Amino acid sequence: MEIRKPYTREAVQIDAGGESRTKQSFKKECDINVIMAKYQKTGAITHFNKHQQQYGIADGQTFQDAMNLVCEAQEMFNDLPSSIRSRFGNDPAAFLDFVQDENNADEMVKLGLTEGSAEQATVTPVVAEGESSEAAETPA
Repeated sequence: MEIRKPYTREAVQIDAGGESRTKQSFKKECDINVIMAKYQKTGAITHFNKHQQQYGIADGQTFQDAMNLVCEAQEMFNDLPSSIRSRFGNDPAAFLDFVQDENNADEMVKLGLTEGSAEQATVTPVVAEGESSEAAETPA
């Protein structure tokens, strides 16, 4: 019996047998030599074939403003209590659709998302120490 050394390897060959599932019809598309030859000829790989050279939709500042708006909306949604977030399936888009609908004004007051008018919300006056209850009832 021979003692095996840590840095010597034995060649192992495995015969998978059967028919290969690799599709040979994609052989040229996957060949790096063909891909690089196409790149040298056109200067682009295949990106503009997919997106059809429509890059001028918005400039960098407009894109940045949109990303800032999305981040701000996500942050405001994350600051809501979990019970309200779960009511909207933890989806900020569903929440934004809800708050943009004027028909949901009463529901927003009930959820505590907005301050309602005197008819919509009942206000409980808070009396500070040393004040009389009459002073608290007087509207500001």
